Amino acid sequence: IHFGEDRDYAHRVLVEALNAVEGEGTWDYVPVEDFPEDEDVIRNGYIYRPAAVELVDSLILFEDGVEHLDSAALDEYDVDEIYSNAREPMAALFQPVDGDEDDRFALVVNHLKSKGGDGEGDNADTGDGSGSFNGDRTPPAEAMVAFTEAMQGEYGTDRFYLMGDFNAYAAEDPMVTIEDAGFTNLSAQHSEETGNYSYNYSGESGSLDHVVASDAAVETVAQTHIWNTNAPEPIALEYSRYEASGTPGLYGEPAWSESLWRASDHDPIIADILVGESAGSEPADSPARDGGSAAQVGDSDPEAATGPGSGTGP
Repeated sequence: IHFGEDRDYAHRVLVEALNAVEGEGTWDYVPVEDFPEDEDVIRNGYIYRPAAVELVDSLILFEDGVEHLDSAALDEYDVDEIYSNAREPMAALFQPVDGDEDDRFALVVNHLKSKGGDGEGDNADTGDGSGSFNGDRTPPAEAMVAFTEAMQGEYGTDRFYLMGDFNAYAAEDPMVTIEDAGFTNLSAQHSEETGNYSYNYSGESGSLDHVVASDAAVETVAQTHIWNTNAPEPIALEYSRYEASGTPGLYGEPAWSESLWRASDHDPIIADILVGESAGSEPADSPARDGGSAAQVGDSDPEAATGPGSGTGP
């Protein structure tokens, strides 16, 4: 419990606001019953459209949260220690309402340790662009892969999408570690007009947010897009600057307060995933795919079925 509200408070408020506009029952959130007692106030979660998919199960990667997984894949990892300065990954298993167990897929949303601060040893800033705490971001990436292996044995699906704020660029150790395990980083396959970035800091732009997919999952992604609604927008519009110095009265102006801009500091990444009866068709405006590969995620698309979140966006 934080600030007098339960763990799902923010997700519930968001879903209620969406349903007030789009109709009761259009959106729902994935409720969380088991979570670490010391979970950070920035948390992972999901919202989804019940008319498109049904929730099969959800779990968070902490010791008590994965004890039911009958797998040795996670035995070598002290996950509570590994994620002590990161947000524990949250997985959700969905099934299309027009599909069956063979169409199930699993999403794993994460939020790894930031680059800020002064680290020591393998966490020191070496000046190569990785920033600080590269050493603390890489083991969680390894554990995420092990998490999918454990879930595959439990749930029988080989479609996995790892997503969220990895706080690492594509060529950094955490992302390379995941790719070396057999996943495909689809973040580089943005359309060129997005500028290939999802984040801006001190005038420098890049993508700390990614979607990586297992081989079976890659084949289900029809198109992807980064929606630049946040990173390039003035910081004065950011929620964390609400009525701060220099902005009094700004949020009372409908042109600003009712807009979609700068709802986060990261941009949402949208992916169309085709499973079930929809798997045989692609959207008419789907970009060309290279050998079947494409993908990115995040849900700001009103037609999307699911929407992961990690506190910073997507």
